[in-house]
Amino acid sequence: MLWITMGKQHFTGVLCVVISKFLTYL
Repeated sequence: MLWITMGKQHFTGVLCVVISKFLTYL
């Protein structure tokens, strides 16, 4: 259960970074 929660948080963090870099690139 804990690993699933950490995985989701990590995925969300990576997704936010990717979106930020993408918007900055535009």
